[in-house]
Parts: sequence; C-alpha cells; structure tokens
Amino acid sequence: MTKEQDSFELYGSDDDIFTQLDQDAIFTLDPTHGSDRTSNPMDRIPKAFRTVFNFKTFNEIQAIAFDRLFTKDQSIVISAPTGTGKSALLELAMVRCFMTSSLSVRMVYMAPTKALCAQKAEAWNLKFKPLGYLCNVTTPEVWAGLTRCWKEHADLAQSVKLFMVLRQSRGADLEVCVSRIQNMNPLVRFVAVSAIIPNMDDVCQWLNATPLTFSEDYRSIKVQSIVCGVEKKHYFSMASFDKYLDSKLFQIIQQHSDGKPVIVFCPTRASVESACATLESKLAKRRVSDFQVNHPQLKKCLSHGIGFHHAGLDANDRRLVETLFRNQTIRIVATTPTLATGFNLPAFLVIIKSTVSYQEGFLEEACDVDVLQMIGRAGRPGLEAAGRAVILTTDDKQKHYKDLVTCNSVVESSLHHCLSDHFLSEIRNECICDEGTFIKWFKSSFLYLRLKKNPTHYLLLNNRLGSTSLEASLHQLFTKETKRFTKYGLVKKEPRLTISDLGIVMDTYGIKLDTMIHILNALPMQSMSAVLNLVSQGEEFKMAHAIRIGQKKLLTTMANHIDLKFPNGGKLNVTADKIAVTIQCLVGKVNIFEHGKNATTTGLLAEGFAILKIARRINRCKRD
Repeated sequence: MTKEQDSFELYGSDDDIFTQLDQDAIFTLDPTHGSDRTSNPMDRIPKAFRTVFNFKTFNEIQAIAFDRLFTKDQSIVISAPTGTGKSALLELAMVRCFMTSSLSVRMVYMAPTKALCAQKAEAWNLKFKPLGYLCNVTTPEVWAGLTRCWKEHADLAQSVKLFMVLRQSRGADLEVCVSRIQNMNPLVRFVAVSAIIPNMDDVCQWLNATPLTFSEDYRSIKVQSIVCGVEKKHYFSMASFDKYLDSKLFQIIQQHSDGKPVIVFCPTRASVESACATLESKLAKRRVSDFQVNHPQLKKCLSHGIGFHHAGLDANDRRLVETLFRNQTIRIVATTPTLATGFNLPAFLVIIKSTVSYQEGFLEEACDVDVLQMIGRAGRPGLEAAGRAVILTTDDKQKHYKDLVTCNSVVESSLHHCLSDHFLSEIRNECICDEGTFIKWFKSSFLYLRLKKNPTHYLLLNNRLGSTSLEASLHQLFTKETKRFTKYGLVKKEPRLTISDLGIVMDTYGIKLDTMIHILNALPMQSMSAVLNLVSQGEEFKMAHAIRIGQKKLLTTMANHIDLKFPNGGKLNVTADKIAVTIQCLVGKVNIFEHGKNATTTGLLAEGFAILKIARRINRCKRD
C-alpha cells in the first residue's frame, strides 16, 4: 500500500498494457444455523476505518464472515446471492491489509468489466483517499497484459499482499493472472466473492482457500427468475431479434409487473430507445404530464409514463428520469446494462431484453456477473418482500441462464482455447523453462482441475493431443508447443527454454502465434497497401470481428466508395476485407455516417475503434 493523494488506480487503457490447499469441506450456512452468529462487530474496527462502511450494523452474512476476513490472513472464497452486501466483505479484507502491512504493500481488485472497475475505483477512492491508501483496480485482460513481463519487475510482484477477485469473469485471463501471482508470490492472500456455484470445491482447491457459502435464504428479497428462449424461426439477425423482443415487452409487463415499477435492460442505446418507442405506442392514450427535457424522444415517452436512461442523455435529463421513477410518476424505465451498477433505482420487475451487450465495440454474450447485477435490481427493499426478473435470450442460451439463476452453473476453464498465447509469457517470466516446470505450471491452473473432473468439456484440447493418459497428454502438449515456438525463433531451447528477442516483441504486444508467423513469413514491405493487407490478416480479428449479417450492406457500400484508397475490387468475402475497409474509413476520407446515423453505423464505429487498437499492436510488432 502506498500513501498517496491519488489513492486508487484504475488500470484500463491500452497504453498501460504496452509500456505488464488444503481442501476444506464446503459447508452452507442458512438462516436457521446459529453457531457462527456473533454480536455485531463494528466496534472492533478502529474508528478511523469505520467511515469506510456506510452503515452502523453488519448484516448476517457480513457478521458471520467478519472473523475470517478481519482477524485472519487465510485465503477465502465466499459464495452468496446477489444483493447481500459482498462489497463490504472485500472492504473488511482491505481494512485488515491496511492495518497490518507496510506502506509498500499493494492490493489488487479484479472485476470482469470496465464498468464495474470504474464503479469500484470511484467508490473506494471516496472511502479510502482520506486515509491515503492505494489499490489497483483492473480487469483480467488488462492485468494479464501488465504482468506479461513480471520477472523484470519482481519487486512489484512481491509487493502484492491482497488479491481480490469478483468471480464470473470471462475468458482465460483471470486464470492466467491468478496462476502467475501464485507462482511469483506464494504468500499473497486471495479473497474471491461470487454468486452461488455448485463446484466451489474446485475454486477453493485452486486458490488454496477455505470456502464460505451462503444459501439463497439469506437474500432479503426473494426474486423469481423466468428465462425465455426465443427460437431462431422468429428472427434472422440480431437486429430482427431485438425488434422481436420489443414486440413482447408490453405483454411481459402486463403479465408480470402487478402494476409496479419496471426496469428494462437493453444491450445498446439504440435498443433502449427502440424499446421505449414500442411501449410508447402501446400507451399512447395514457397521459402523465409534459416535462422540460432536451431529448425529443424522451420528452414524448415521459408524457406517457415511460422513460429511458443511458450515457447519451445529458446529466439533467438523466437526473429527471431518476427522480420521476423514484417517486413513481413514471413506472417504466429502459436503460443499458453498463449502468446496472450505477443506476441505483430498484424495481419490482426487471426485464433483460437480450443477453448480448457491447464489449470493446462489438456485440457478445453478456458476462454472467452483469446479468446477476441486473437481476439484483428486482425487488424494492423496505417496500416489497419479493421481486421478479424475466430474461429474454436465444433458445441455445436458455439452459445456461436457467443454470445461472438456479445456482447450477458450473464454472469451467477457458484456458484450453488460448494455451499458446500464454505459453510464451510464462517462458519470459521464467515460470516455464523445461518440461518439468511446464507440468508444474499447468497443474497449478484451474484447467487442470476441471480437465480431470470433466474431460468431455475439453474435447478441443483432447483432440489436439489424442492421448488417453493425462500425464502423456501433458508431455505431448509441451513437445508440440516447444516445437512451434522454436521453429520460428521465438524461443531458444538449449540448455533450457528462454525467450528470444523476437519472442519478447511478440509477447510485449500480445500477438497471437499465427499472426506472428504471418509477419515473419511476409516479404519486406514498402507500400501502405501491403502493410494494410498484412495487418488485416491478423488472427486476432477472426473470431471477435467477423462480418455480421446486419453489417454486410453497409460494409459493401463502403468497400465501393470512391474515396476508398485501396478498394480491393469492392470485395467483402472474409473478415480481412471488413478489417481493411473499416481501418481505411476511420483513418481516411470515407464517412461511416454518410448515409445516415443508425444502430448499424454507430455499432460499426465503436467496433472500428477496437479494430484500430488491435491493428496498432500488429503494426508495432511488425515495425519492431
């Protein structure tokens, strides 16, 4: 912890990246179990730190967990329902760290989305800045990038004493970050909080932590969750899917709201306004009042008792919507999921209109923790004993969300999808230097635990290896990865594995192996057209930025634009064509909004900025 005026650091920009058990039996506490109950322990906290907690009395969960968090340094995984005060549990661990550590010690808080990180950074800055302490608030993706070369900053790794994790993080980066800090600093304390999951024992074994699980009975407001899967026959694209869901909103509200306040979470600003326009047409005969607002569609909706709330509104309009909803002048509000953490206005009914959302400029399935945050808005403390949530998703995702809301969603690893991406980083950190250290590193991963218990889930990895024995599979995996990296001069093999200068460049910019091979095999380039073609072929684009049905017409128009410097015959057949066209439009003379501003053009512009960030990395790697 460093005593500084700017006490909480939010890691999140790309420039930050390119500058690093004993297994205990699980037990579940329910409200009838009183052996762990204590009197409220707030008076045991030094007065200087009591201001951290914006209440005078800990709730039942917080009181039960108090001793484990505040009087001990053992790692712990706490599983509890949404809306039960888990943030205060993290703050108890932080206060202990502040009280027992030297000023050079650091803490890290990791959450799956930038929105959650920004919220925590702001809240904790207000609470802890007067005390002068520092915490690094980050997403797994950013921290994985920052710690690629931790061997070169060993002192920083050793200074981390408390590592806090909000579970339900997406992808393999969380696994990599945890395994990396475990290998470099075995004394670090992990405090992980999550919704209820059935395989808590695996998470605890991985973190060498003790479990503490609270049942749904601890939720002060009981929430009935309904998951509706829409069959493919009702839509042909995500745009038509969104319109189809709009057509069902009024019926859902009539059926499930009981005449009480409703929040509708929508994936984009355009989707928010589309939902309100559809509802407004159903309520056209209802008149509330006229309000002075700047947004013309909002003014029309408010007059019929409907509001919307997103970052595109000015601050005065947003405050008015909040006030009108709070005093029930309007009964329905639509908003985006990025505001689920900051839009502190609970309702009786929450509708999640589609489980996709924009992440880094493109649509993808929502993070589980975001969905749980939205569900957590259902029910009004002090006014209701219950709430309802309706989740609208595609039929292929219906089972996943049913498992999530019924606490049957088993946590699996994602590391098998990108082992090669992280193999080189661990060689650079000297965590892997031969087959023995590779096997040790692999066995420290969450993937290894789940591979033993649920091998059929990891068919991709099994198919690559083709061996029936897990130990033999690890030998094959090490041999294959080593051959691939040594073949292209990215790793030196004798007498032990070390990273080459080329490998350092690849790792620094987070380049995928297939992209690096393409760069190494390319001829010396003099023309801008050749560089654009090379960058557009990057493996990094193929999954996340493929051509979508709703974009093809717009992209084809742009590909044939007279001002496009390298038109490539107007072709638009593969992802690389889309990338080349999008880059040229953003850095050239083609205006994406030339034929109008709508959800497709706005979405492509946002995605284009994410594409430019990746393109910059590939170009820098080629240059260096």
